[in-house]
Amino acid sequence: QDVYQLNFPLLFDGFWCAATLLHIPKSRIHEVLQSIHRVMKPDGVGFLCVKQGSGDMVLDEDEHGKRYFSYYSQGEFSEILTGNGFSILETSVFPVSPKTIWLNFFVKIKK
Repeated sequence: QDVYQLNFPLLFDGFWCAATLLHIPKSRIHEVLQSIHRVMKPDGVGFLCVKQGSGDMVLDEDEHGKRYFSYYSQGEFSEILTGNGFSILETSVFPVSPKTIWLNFFVKIKK
């Protein structure tokens, strides 16, 4: 389904959103988080991760062509999550390389 307009006949207890939101333009991140929130049960839990950094850009990534990337600080994304109805249960920083540092968030749905 379109991540901007998730629509299911039932609500979910949990979700896993790894390495997805980094390809969402910052100007539309609230839409996506509200879409996820809509399909979750109250007190449902989830995992999200984004790349650490600042700004956004289009990169010549691989043989598939150009890809869009958004980067966040831990505080910036925490504020975005809480502003969209998520309580943060736990955060962690996972460096993979000097260029790739993942910011991990375990969250709970506030309804």
